[in-house]
Amino acid sequence: MMLVDLALSLFRAAQCILSGEDAVSGFTESEEVIQLCCDGDLVAVTSSNHSWRVAVEGEELGRVFSEFCRDAYAILTSEIPGLAANPVIRRMVPQ
Repeated sequence: MMLVDLALSLFRAAQCILSGEDAVSGFTESEEVIQLCCDGDLVAVTSSNHSWRVAVEGEELGRVFSEFCRDAYAILTSEIPGLAANPVIRRMVPQ
């Protein structure tokens, strides 16, 4: 499930960012890696496949990633209620 992979990756990234740590997010269907490097209150976002670089507020990025994970969890568990008991799916949201 690509949604689960993305949500788990973003959840780990959010935890790192909110702790002031760098993070990396990869994709199972691509060799591209997105680097998230903390620099004070900002996070620099870069790609292994592209030359662009953007900076965003770390707290906001962490919050948005966390919201995405909560929404993905809610959608998945409402469509397939049995997933709520799955330990991998439960890692998508803070306990």
